Amino acid sequence: MELLKKLKAIGMPSQLIDKCTRWMQILEDDIDFFSDKWNVLRWKRRPGNARYSNVLFSSISNLGLRAVAKAYILNKRWKSNICDATAVGDMRAIKKLDEILGSKSIMQVNNGDFEIAVGNNVNLQKKLFNFGSWLRINLGLRISYKALATSTIEHGRDGTEEGRRNKLIPIEVMRDFFGLASNESLAPKDRFFINAIVLNSAMGGRVGELASLPVDCLVFHEGAWVLRLFPEKVEGQTLRLFPQDLLPAVKSAVEFLKNLTVEGRRIARKRKESSAVDWYKVWKSPEATEYYARRFCHEWTTSFSIFTPDAVWVSKRNQFIDFVGVQRRLGINGGAKYVGVSARHFKRQVNRQMALKEGVYYSFDSNWRSFPVTLDTPNWREVLLVHPHSVSFNRFEQFYQMRFRHHKTATSIVRKIFDVCLSDQLLKKSFPFTYDSNFEGEFHKQIEPVIRDGTGAVLEVEDALMVLPRFFFHTSFNTDLANYTMVSRAQFCYWLADAAKGLDSVFSKYNVIDPRTGNVATFTWHDIRHWLNTVYKQGGLTDLQVNALLSRKSLAQARVYDQTLAIDRSKVVQDLLTSIRQDKAIGQIQETYNILGMTDRQTAEQYLKAAVRIVNPMPHGGCTLDLALKTCRHSLSCLSVNERGDCCESLVVDVENEGQFIELKKINDDANTIREYIQANGGEGGHQDVHFSRVARSTARLLEVRQLK
Repeated sequence: MELLKKLKAIGMPSQLIDKCTRWMQILEDDIDFFSDKWNVLRWKRRPGNARYSNVLFSSISNLGLRAVAKAYILNKRWKSNICDATAVGDMRAIKKLDEILGSKSIMQVNNGDFEIAVGNNVNLQKKLFNFGSWLRINLGLRISYKALATSTIEHGRDGTEEGRRNKLIPIEVMRDFFGLASNESLAPKDRFFINAIVLNSAMGGRVGELASLPVDCLVFHEGAWVLRLFPEKVEGQTLRLFPQDLLPAVKSAVEFLKNLTVEGRRIARKRKESSAVDWYKVWKSPEATEYYARRFCHEWTTSFSIFTPDAVWVSKRNQFIDFVGVQRRLGINGGAKYVGVSARHFKRQVNRQMALKEGVYYSFDSNWRSFPVTLDTPNWREVLLVHPHSVSFNRFEQFYQMRFRHHKTATSIVRKIFDVCLSDQLLKKSFPFTYDSNFEGEFHKQIEPVIRDGTGAVLEVEDALMVLPRFFFHTSFNTDLANYTMVSRAQFCYWLADAAKGLDSVFSKYNVIDPRTGNVATFTWHDIRHWLNTVYKQGGLTDLQVNALLSRKSLAQARVYDQTLAIDRSKVVQDLLTSIRQDKAIGQIQETYNILGMTDRQTAEQYLKAAVRIVNPMPHGGCTLDLALKTCRHSLSCLSVNERGDCCESLVVDVENEGQFIELKKINDDANTIREYIQANGGEGGHQDVHFSRVARSTARLLEVRQLK
């Protein structure tokens, strides 16, 4: 009953109250549904260095819409296990709707509100369409808003020539990176990212996939080297085949990255094995701040005392000196000369050290007159803080190997405790403290995995490739060998943007120039994925094959990623037309053209132009079928059409293309070998035997025809 009252109090519509009580079971214990700030870090599938990921409902002014937004996000988590980025994106869209609603009741929202909220923002259309559909189903509102079909494609097959040209990285630029990867004159930071470019040129990964590679990403599997990675849009890992000609460069890049990041993994492993404290969580809790400040004071004063009778701390020398021992060996004058001070000052330091044995702490004023330090001394705190054994903020950080987060409240709490501890140090009193293991357990730092799914951690930090000591690439801080950091996607993007900026940039210094413009090359990490897709397409792979290689679900996306220029497509077609006209091709189109040409050259040319409008390059020939408009009649089996050994009527083989005939010979040999195996195991006459007999017969026929040509 109490829960129902609270839901009503925040303006939750009655239709959602019972549903919310059920959906709330999916929320983690540390997320309060009624709070306007949810830390959904555990919804993040690739946490990286993140310590929090907040969904801020307070950004929505309309209280009714705010309550419904909570229910909407909660329902999507319950139903589809959405990640944090999806929740934040949904909230961004709902906030636009909030700006239109004003004080209007959520039950009064209409299609016009949605249309005004979207405006010309194409990115909001789908988000608000989904939200409107959800309101219609769960609240019974008559929302029929539909997103308008708006094409914003600038590149790919359906884009413009200029868009494709801008998106495609020139092969000369990629070649430059392969040459630079082993250049030892590069700064470690630049060489790190350039080797990452080389690695990604073979992998074609999204930048998040590159940042989340396992350390053992390069593996030998079933006769070929492959890259092991975790695709962002497909759960689990995949083994991605890449052109084996790139193996030396890929292997070198992986080895360099592994060697540079070995210390980061060591730190991560050590931090995981130790009971690290979540200091960010500590500073937010006054009780925890006081507890750990008192614990430090107790542990520090148990180990260190400002009363050091065996030596005196000399701040100007930044060292302890045993003046009594030096006097014993060399006398006053000899000792003073040895230490480099006057005999008078040497005597004062001897007296100061002897006083420490008696429990009296002496210091010097501006005239080098000694005086005993007590709690009545005006600047007693400043005097004691000079001593390296006194408690201080800096020593607090060094002792626990952390950086103190200067929250005003936390700083005030710690300072008060340190003042008490300093006075206890001066009075030679022990600092009281009682350990509470249960309390400390609440503030143990959870080491977030690099990748997780619904079942838990998939890749731990100590097993990741892109992990470094903290501040490893930083120019303003020393490398922190006590903490690690994942190289985030943001760092990848910042470096690439900076590397091409200005005359002093890395690309400018090492002459990474775009040959099309003569300027320093500029591109994004995702453009490398477009580049590899285009290379695969130009090499003869189908959209289906490229999608399988690059872990893409939608076949339609293949069109967006193919940046082959129209002039290049035209050249392929023109080259094939020339080969057919010169009788240097094999296939049904060549045979038909020859027959027509014997009687009517004009008819033959008309046929040729109609038959060859597009060419899809393949390893064993060219396909003239427009696969974007027509489905392949033979399910991509160009060489197993019938028993007679005929090839697909759309296949054209160039007689002068040695690579195509090497591939045909390989296919022929493989088909004969497989047939022998099938027949030896009693499979003669079966479907597989028939298929490979057709392949063997058709490839043999093509090889014979070439000999005749």
